[in-house]
Amino acid sequence: LYITQNMTNNGATFVLDATSEIGFGGPSHVLNGTAGVTFQTLTVGEQGSYDYLSIEVPVQVRRKLGVYNNSTTALGAGGSLTLLSNATGTALVENGTGSTVTGTVTVQRYIDPTTNAGPGYRHYSAPVSNTTVADLATTTGFTPTLTTSYNASATPGTTTPFPTVFGYVQSRVSPA
Repeated sequence: LYITQNMTNNGATFVLDATSEIGFGGPSHVLNGTAGVTFQTLTVGEQGSYDYLSIEVPVQVRRKLGVYNNSTTALGAGGSLTLLSNATGTALVENGTGSTVTGTVTVQRYIDPTTNAGPGYRHYSAPVSNTTVADLATTTGFTPTLTTSYNASATPGTTTPFPTVFGYVQSRVSPA
């Protein structure tokens, strides 16, 4: 379904199957109302023209947010964007050439408790800007500790405090 105007949700519940896609087509759109919306796939600018979408309600995406053709998706007043993750899948953002998503986005990452029940190593990477290691903190009690001396230490295991987040420095990799 492609929407060519604004979309207002004042409490409706959308029942969408796992392959449903909602797209915004046209120059400028506002997604607003009194209730949030959960999408399987949400696209902006896929029809080949520049589009601008202002999100002004809580929005969750289960599969993919696609932003194409120099388009912008921006979080306006009252808007939020969460990329959901659970045992069946993790949402992603597909940025086309020159396209951006602006504002603070919450990115979830499901960790299967049957394969890794306790603390352990998890490797994350995301092409984002204007963020810090502190943004990795969670509401469930994880606070990142980045100890910059760890990478430079000849005995990193003795570094205090021991880091819970590690930085990767390409220049420290020695060829085999």
